[in-house]
Order: sequence, then C-alpha cells, then structure tokens
Amino acid sequence: MVDFYAHSIVNGKYDLLKDHLQLVAERAKKYAELYCASEETYLAGILHDLGKYGNLFVRRLMGLERGIDHWSAGASYIYQNYPWAFGAVMSVQGHHVGLGTLSKENIPCNLMEYKEVMPTSLRLSEDSIEVLDTRLRNDKILLPEFENKPFDYSQIITQHICVMNRIRMIYSGLTDSDFIETEAHFNRNTYGERVYRPEGRKLEPEILLGLLNSYIETLSINKMSTEMRVMRKDLLKACNEMASSAPGIFTLSAPTGSGKTISMLYFALKHALQYNKRRIIIVLPYLNIIEQTAKTYRKIFADIDTEDLPLILEDHSLKDDIDNSGDDENRREVQRLLSQNWDAPIVITTNVQCLESLFSKSPFKCRKLHNIANSVILFDEVQTMGDNIVVPTLAALSNFAESYGCSVVFATATQPAFKQLDNHVKKLCLSAWHPKEIVSPTLNLFSRKKRVQVTWPLKNEKLSLDEFCTEILTHGNRLLCIFNTKKHARIVFSYLQEHLNHSEEILFHLSTNMAVEHRKSILEKVKTRLRDPEKHCILVATQCVEAGVDIDFPVVYRSLAPFEAVAQAAGRCNRNGLLPLGFFRVFIPDKESFGAGALYPTKSYEQGADILNSWLLKNSSEIDIESPESFEKYFNERYSLIDIDEAERELLNAIRGLDFEKTSREYKVIDQNTSNLLVPYNMKEYKLLIDEAHDYGLNRDWVKEHEKLVLVFTRRLKILMLEDILSQLAIEI
Repeated sequence: MVDFYAHSIVNGKYDLLKDHLQLVAERAKKYAELYCASEETYLAGILHDLGKYGNLFVRRLMGLERGIDHWSAGASYIYQNYPWAFGAVMSVQGHHVGLGTLSKENIPCNLMEYKEVMPTSLRLSEDSIEVLDTRLRNDKILLPEFENKPFDYSQIITQHICVMNRIRMIYSGLTDSDFIETEAHFNRNTYGERVYRPEGRKLEPEILLGLLNSYIETLSINKMSTEMRVMRKDLLKACNEMASSAPGIFTLSAPTGSGKTISMLYFALKHALQYNKRRIIIVLPYLNIIEQTAKTYRKIFADIDTEDLPLILEDHSLKDDIDNSGDDENRREVQRLLSQNWDAPIVITTNVQCLESLFSKSPFKCRKLHNIANSVILFDEVQTMGDNIVVPTLAALSNFAESYGCSVVFATATQPAFKQLDNHVKKLCLSAWHPKEIVSPTLNLFSRKKRVQVTWPLKNEKLSLDEFCTEILTHGNRLLCIFNTKKHARIVFSYLQEHLNHSEEILFHLSTNMAVEHRKSILEKVKTRLRDPEKHCILVATQCVEAGVDIDFPVVYRSLAPFEAVAQAAGRCNRNGLLPLGFFRVFIPDKESFGAGALYPTKSYEQGADILNSWLLKNSSEIDIESPESFEKYFNERYSLIDIDEAERELLNAIRGLDFEKTSREYKVIDQNTSNLLVPYNMKEYKLLIDEAHDYGLNRDWVKEHEKLVLVFTRRLKILMLEDILSQLAIEI
C-alpha cells in the first residue's frame, strides 16, 4: 500500500498524512470541548487535508507541481456527507485561504462544478472524491457518525453573530491545531521526533490573589488624599463581593483615580477562582495604557514571573520594543509563540488586536479565539469604542458570554449607555446586552470627593489664540492643555515656545504625530517634573493623554469635546485629590485665530461635542462631569441621534450576509486610511534603518524594528515609492 504524506521530509522523517489528520483532529476536538463544538471540530480536523491524498499533491511534495488546492476536496466531502456541518465545511475550505461567505454558491458541494469557479492559478489535487475517499479509508481513518446533529444552524440562521462566532471557533480550533502539529513536524530533532512548542502556564488565581493582596498592603498612602484612599478601598471591596456573581456581562463604573486597574484585576482573579476560568484577558485602547498597566501587573507578580514561560503575555504591535531588555532570546521566542494563540494565564492586548480578531477571516488572527473561551475579559476605557462598530461588538461579546463561558467587564469612569442599543444587539444574536454593575449606587463613589472646579465657556464665548495663551499663563506654570486636533496643539505649542522665557525646559508637547519612543520620553519627563512641587511644567497635548494616563496637574484646560472626553480630561486634574480643588476650564477656540481647518477629528466626535454645547447653551450649572446620571443622559441623547443602520451599514450588511471576508474588511477599530512615516527621532537607529531599507528592501523584520520610530497618521499622503517617502520625513512631525 502506498503511503501518503502531509509535509516534506525533516531529519529523515516524513509526516504521514494519516498521522497528521489524526493528531490535528484530536487536538482540535480537545480545544472545542469547552464550548460544545468538539464533534464538528473533530470532523473538520480529520478531513481538512483530504486533498493531500491526490496525485497532484504527491507531485507537489516532490517539487514537480505548484499552485495546488488541497482543501476544497475536504470541504466538499463534508458537505456531501454531513450537510448540516457548515462550521466544518467553512473551516476546512478556509484553513489556508481564509473564511469566505456561507452560501451555496461558495460551498464546493460538487468538485467538478466548483472547479469552474476556482481561481485560475490553482488546480484541484484530485478531481474525484471517490478516489480520495478510498485512499482515506485504506489508511484506516475512521470517520465520525452522528445520530443527531450536534448543532442545528438552521434554528439560528437569523442570529448572524451566533452563526459566525461558532464557525470562527471551529475554525480557530482547526487552524491552531494544524499550525501546532505542522510546526512540531518541522521542528523534529535529530532523532526524527516531533518537537512541540511549550504549553503556556495555567492560571493559578489563588496564588495570584495572595500576591495582589500583599501588593495592596504595601501601596504608599502619601500620594493621595484620605478621601481617595477610602474610595479605593471601597471599590476594591465592591469588586471582591461582586466576584461571586454568576458569570456574564458586567460594568465597572468608578471615578478616575479610584484604582480601577487594581480593582478590576482583583475581581477577575476572584471570579476566576470561584468559576474555574482559564485566563484573564485585559483589553486596552492605547499602547501607552498597555505599557503602564503591564508595568504595574509585572511588579505585583514579579516573584513568580521569573520562569521561562511568561505569566503575563503582551500582544500588541510594539511588544518587542517594550520591557524586554532583560529577557533572554529564548524567553522572547517563547513569548512570540504564545502570542500567536494567547496561550498564557494573563494576556494584555489592544482593542485592535482583540476585537478585530473576533471579526476576522484570517487563520492567523482567528487561531487564538478558542483560547478566549472560559476567560474573564476586562475592557478598560470602553468609552473609546467607535459608533461604527459598537452594535456588532456588543453582540459578539454577549454571545461569548452566553455560549463560550466568558465573563466580560466594561470598565470606565464615563460608562456609555450601551443598554439603549439592546434592541439592535438582539437582532444579531440570541442574548441581550444586560450587564450587572459591580459598584452599588449606594457607595456614591462619584459624589464623595469633588476634585475639580469646572469653569464652562459662557454662551457663544470663543477664545482667540492670544487670549487663550494669556489666560493660561495667569494660572502659573504647572498646567495641561488638551486639544481636539494635532494642528491646534502644535499651534499653541509653537506660540508658547516663542513667548516663554525660562532657563530650563518647562514646555512639552505630546501627540500621535510623534514617534512612540519620543512620546514615552516626553511623558516620563513630565511625570518626573510633576513629582517635584517646585518645578514648572506646561504640557500641550492632544487627546492621547486623556484615557488612563497617570498624570496629575493642578490646572487643566480642555477644548470643547464630547462629554466623555471632557470628563476624562478632568481626571488629569487634581487626580489624587491632594488639593482642595483643581482648576478645570473648558473653552472653545476661535477657528480663525487658531488657523483654518476642522475643530474636531471626526464627524462622530463633532456630534458628541455639539450635544455638550447644546447643554451649555441651556444651563451649564446643571452639567455634572462626575455624575453617572449625566453620562447616561448624554449617551442616551447621542445614541438617539445616530442611525445605527446607517453608521454601520456596510458592516451590518456583511454580517447579515454571513460574508466573513467583507466583515473582516469593514470591521475596523480605528481609521485605516493612514500612512506611516519613519521619522528621525533617534538619528543613529534612523540612519541604520534607512541603510537597511536601501540595501535589502522592506521586509517584516524591518517593519517591526521601525515601529518604535513611527510616526504620522495622515490622510493626505498617497502611496509613494520608498525614495519619495524618505524625502518627506519632516512632514507634520
């Protein structure tokens, strides 16, 4: 009998196809046991490479052919013999090329018919399903038999998110298993034995809770007022008590500076201990918050985060450039491998990385999804979620809580009224958006300590550039100014540079137009100066300093913005409550004086600012930036003005059409219409990268290395040749 192989020879060993199919199927089945999809996922695993029994694939391994489709045969076989198993069909069909559309036209029910619509560059490895079936059975592969359908897609076909989530979870189990088993083959040792990547550590919540309690006891009590210390203690107690609540969806609404970073971790660990959750996933909107949060958590668990396998896994675009100077090469390689499928007890990641994976078609992004099951997922600063994705996101997370054993926490000082969108959510999934609030209203956290005195603009009052700069300097030399646009921040910074006379550096500027390394350096200088009450410090910035950035100024000026942005900015004023009251001033810049151009970065941002402005025109004395009721009123009004179907039209149409490719393309956490520029912040590294680009061209390693010197998001740049890009490095830095 002829042997068939899955992959080429390594250290004298071929990867027998029957072994590969069985190994992938068993691993995938184990993954899917957590969410009741083991049978269908096993089916996908045992048939995913059926086409490798074809003659053309045999020639492909010999180097005699290329451009061979070895996946459509397995998808066709499943559809013919298990016509209910849409998840297995889609997963097998897309395990190399990505998920497509769940429709009869896109499912290869008949190989000969499907051959006519295949990409012209690919050929089927074998035209006859019968030939492949015979070879499969000759290899003693036993196919599963089902008395009943493990899952009836037809009953929830209108619940589009439920269907798509299930298919992605089967897809995740299949693709990750396939990657790992293939990797183990190609890593065979000199004896020809498979070498597997190390498995991630298991979550040990009881041990971690002990370390967290010890850390809390050592926190300095001199950095904040008595009221703030009591508030933090009460928030921690509330999280401790609510952690015993049944798994589901939660909100954590607490004022800025009240210790959410520690308290939500405490909730997650206590909840994981009681309900046997597998991991904790912390999702944050900005890289600067990730760095700050990861640094805190690593400090808490420093005593046990010393092994080769990481306790805390960071998965974001700049991970290789942050906090790894002391890591050896082997540990970094392990972290790289584990980040591919989130195989770690604590994962810290971004909105982009997490949420876009939930709506992806890619095997590389989706392979981690099965490890999200039975986790506690903490979303911090959830007010940053865009209107263009909010309903599908809530639907997906609601379904993960309902069907995949997850507990989801939305934490912020400015909690959006997402419950108003529940009717929209229920159109996409079986479960509703009904979160439980962790903090009881009886604690009155928001009204305990008034930290700032807010000065609102008078009706129709606008400040010219001269008036603004003159006014802010009357408040001394320790203040923060936040603007909606990079242009306004740059204009004010330049103006102050010309008019400030000081023997030492006291004026600083921050925006996302600066390289990441530059921003980190500036922020550290600002924090250092603020720790010394005798030192002056003026920071002119965009919104990048608002959410989650731990800085504390006695005076803060904020350009009129959406209500949640204004409240977040106020959280940088007298943050630790050490002053009787901080001075917080909201102003409206005169458009002509500050230069022509938009006052707001996006249309949605402008709509939010318009709502606040309409409140100001009615009665500014009734606006309370520390009132949850005010946030609810604001978001209710905002969502009532948004046509959800229009704001998310293309995305919702893709979801309702069960079109994974279009959904992946339309679901974007941030505006992707941007270009990156390499900027000469660190001239030594900059010149080295330029030389490498000219000598060897652009590759993945080059792009990864240059991210810490990046730069500018701009809609005005066209796609340029490398030489043209290098000639424009000074644009808008």
